[in-house]
Amino acid sequence: MEETAVSLKHFYNYDCGIELETLPSLAEMVSKASERALFPYKPLVGSLASNLF
Repeated sequence: MEETAVSLKHFYNYDCGIELETLPSLAEMVSKASERALFPYKPLVGSLASNLF
């Protein structure tokens, strides 16, 4: 989801209504709720991804 939202905004200047700044915290919340670790290399939200927001 986050890759698509950022791509639409970056390449087409299309705002799909998702607040991109909230994606890292949302991914962390889902990770904790599902008891599944976020893959560190996950684009945009992984711990080793560059901080774009």
